Amino acid sequence: MMNRIRVTIEFLLDKTSRLTDVKQLIDSEAFTTAVSLVPGAAMAGKAVSSIAEGVLTLLGPKGQASILKFIGDFPFVDGTVQSGYYVILGTKDKENPFPDIMPTFEITEDGVLLAGGKEVTQWSYVILQAVAVPHRYAETGTGKWVKLLNEVKTITTKMHGDFRVTNEDKYKALDKCEELIHNAHVLLLNDPLYLPDEANQIIRDAYKTARNSLLPKETRGLGAPPILKHIPSYLGVPDMPTLDKMVEEYHSKDIATKKILRRHKLI
Repeated sequence: MMNRIRVTIEFLLDKTSRLTDVKQLIDSEAFTTAVSLVPGAAMAGKAVSSIAEGVLTLLGPKGQASILKFIGDFPFVDGTVQSGYYVILGTKDKENPFPDIMPTFEITEDGVLLAGGKEVTQWSYVILQAVAVPHRYAETGTGKWVKLLNEVKTITTKMHGDFRVTNEDKYKALDKCEELIHNAHVLLLNDPLYLPDEANQIIRDAYKTARNSLLPKETRGLGAPPILKHIPSYLGVPDMPTLDKMVEEYHSKDIATKKILRRHKLI
């Protein structure tokens, strides 16, 4: 389970005036892909590593000098990382050391760092913007479990509204969906990009959606209770009212998450 993000940043001084070559690399398609929201942390990591290696190769060991280097872990499962800006400062200039008491920092709308109301030009710095959301939602997933849940959607879509489908057909379809959802649950619990609670919420929502689409609403006769079906134990809920409440809370988080991401133009 991935419960933290490691950020590695290094500023290199170009001692051989090869900025033109570096600019061509930055303008290349490979760099654009690396900084986009590519699916999957592994793909992004490989792309960024490739870009970094390209820059270092262009400069060469004698053509570079490190002026800022930072490696830090940011845990995000316990609310440690809050929405906002994080500034990393660095200096090797003896004439511009850090003061004993740091001034108040501000960031302008243009992304310029101010210290005590004045633009920072004497230090090297990086500004990171963190956007915290209530949870990670299913649409961001790329694991094999996504394919299984898509199969569930295909089954329910084909049967929903088809007047030729009998109650027996619906129960068989729901049995198949339960099997697919259970297999997806196992895979999702082992997906490093999702916390166990997030995995359980996604699976409960998938089951409730499939059940509502397939389970017949007819009763056996006048005054008889509705036709019901057991709730799979892997959902971890005692009854349908509890499941309904949990899924409703999940949807509220989902709406809030997507609202934040749209505001920051991340989706």
